[in-house]
Amino acid sequence: MTAESAMAHIEAWLEEPHRLYETFAIRGAAGTGKTRLLQDLADRIPEAVYLDCQGLTAEDVALRLLNTWQAEPGTLPLFEAARKIRSGGVALLANVQWAGPLVSSNEASRITRNVLRTLRMAARPTVHFIVERSADKSWVLAPARNELVLPEVVNQEDPVPFPAELLETHPPLAALAAAETRSVPLPVWEELCHALGIRTSAHELTGLADSLTEVLAVSDTDGADRQITFRAESTRHRIRAVRPVPHEAIVTFLIERMAGRTTTAWSASGPLGIYAARTLALHAAHAGAMDRILGDGTVLAHLDAYGMLQGLAATWPGGVPQGGIAADAHYLEELGLASAPHPEWLAWLHHATVSRGDEALARSMAAAGITLPWQTVWSRCRPYGTFGPSPRPYEETPEGIPVSRSWPRNEAAPPVRNILGPAHPFRSKPGTNGDWLIAGPTGPFAVMTDTEPSDSPDLLAVPEPFVGPITTAAEWVCPTPALTQTGPSRSWLEAAFGEHTCRVLQDSQLPAALTAEGARHFLTTTGLPALSDQLPFMSTVDLRESGLVEAPWAEDSQEPESGGPFCILGEWTGGKVLLDGTTGAVLQDGETGYGTTTLASSLRQFCILIRLYCELLISNFNTPHEYRDARNSVRSWADEIDSAVTDADHWEQVFDGDLDSWGIE
Repeated sequence: MTAESAMAHIEAWLEEPHRLYETFAIRGAAGTGKTRLLQDLADRIPEAVYLDCQGLTAEDVALRLLNTWQAEPGTLPLFEAARKIRSGGVALLANVQWAGPLVSSNEASRITRNVLRTLRMAARPTVHFIVERSADKSWVLAPARNELVLPEVVNQEDPVPFPAELLETHPPLAALAAAETRSVPLPVWEELCHALGIRTSAHELTGLADSLTEVLAVSDTDGADRQITFRAESTRHRIRAVRPVPHEAIVTFLIERMAGRTTTAWSASGPLGIYAARTLALHAAHAGAMDRILGDGTVLAHLDAYGMLQGLAATWPGGVPQGGIAADAHYLEELGLASAPHPEWLAWLHHATVSRGDEALARSMAAAGITLPWQTVWSRCRPYGTFGPSPRPYEETPEGIPVSRSWPRNEAAPPVRNILGPAHPFRSKPGTNGDWLIAGPTGPFAVMTDTEPSDSPDLLAVPEPFVGPITTAAEWVCPTPALTQTGPSRSWLEAAFGEHTCRVLQDSQLPAALTAEGARHFLTTTGLPALSDQLPFMSTVDLRESGLVEAPWAEDSQEPESGGPFCILGEWTGGKVLLDGTTGAVLQDGETGYGTTTLASSLRQFCILIRLYCELLISNFNTPHEYRDARNSVRSWADEIDSAVTDADHWEQVFDGDLDSWGIE
């Protein structure tokens, strides 16, 4: 395909009417002319926005596009800012595959999945995107017909020798390619050479950078601030393809070189400290050593928030696991705290660790040499990512001292930010031993400060991530009692529904026509919970009062799969919940307003499902993000517990939260 035919192909796509997908991808191997093609397109489409994304974050790209389209966001979130776009346009995004200041970052997918998707959805006029991507990455979500693959150019003279030849002649290039920042100061390049066992000196590296001008680019600054990078980012990846990065060796080297620096932050200790703080988490992710990093507070405390989050995203691309310091970091990021000053970020991370009860990790974080604006000494706050109601009281300290969120605002107080906004402030009061008691929406805790608190203005909540978080949460772990083949137990059901709510019948009290053995066993061992107001959209009969009563199937409702008999279990949005005495399935009779007849394949599964949903509703989550993730997880658990739930219209409304206020005026 010639450059002219490629251009014609893209222009035809731009002119195509009624296009359903507004993103076009250009891909191909390095050197096939992808960037050049976009530059030529920019010359032929004067109104198009051309943006080289190399080194840019998703936030950078979003802000530049919005400003170009005269939709300056101010304090608005991305979706609302995109609605200010008043005229359609075309954006040509070059080098998206090299986005982000860190080599292994997920910024490319954040641009295509978060920024472009949001702008397409929210902008009132139509906006089109033509995106350059690498040959082997699939993070541009577009139909095959919205893609152009540029062929490799045969016999093209390459000014850069083949990587193997380069490395044989110039071994230090392997260390430069191993760097996780796109450019490094000369001292860091030298240190990375030592990490990889390459014998060299700063003088030799300076000469190499000055001589390999076709391969390397050097900043204009002198001395330790002199930055070296590859002239073409693709060279780094070609070298990595033939010489895989020994990330484990780099992790060990950086930790050993930083060891003992407990009086100052790594980022204040010179070029190598800055590099280690920013990249150690990513190196650890690729080395499979993230647990080592997360378990060492003297290391963890020094990690730059952005680099740490990128390392977590690389370790768990499907989402960080529930519980633990990784989940703490994720939910703090969701609250926007990754943009706070590093000591404050660390104070909140330390606070979350104390709240989880990991005292050893918290102590090592506090002893890492970074002065915190405040330090949690005890906490009764709910740990992030906890499913179910908190078992601990929020109203008092461990010594029984009452703690109240209605305390008046203290003008001289520790600078604890109102992370959930002005409607949910923290209130403080001096303690008896020099600490400060804090009452707030997440529970009571106490902090100490190294300085005397002075007049302290309210610290407002920081904005949530403009483009969305770097990390995501994995599906939460389903409570074990919900997955046991012999469950649910009576005690587990009553832990959510209330003590003594399960009504157990004698076998002689069951209708003879009830032949489903599973249902008979459940009713005579576990019992049907008697529910009145535990769930807003349904209730159950009290079998102790009514017994199990048979009822005819509603004449004007869709016929069930079996002929019954049917026994009344309760109500669901105004219609009857019935037990099929032959199959053991739990059904709704059509008077509920839903089309799907089956509520659950068995009484046992039905009780598990409603118990899980009840627990979701009574969980006092710290953040709306936890509530969202828990709700999504419950939906997924339900599909695993009972396939009858999948695509059922009544459960769909339940899991969407549409019935949470049923019957409430």
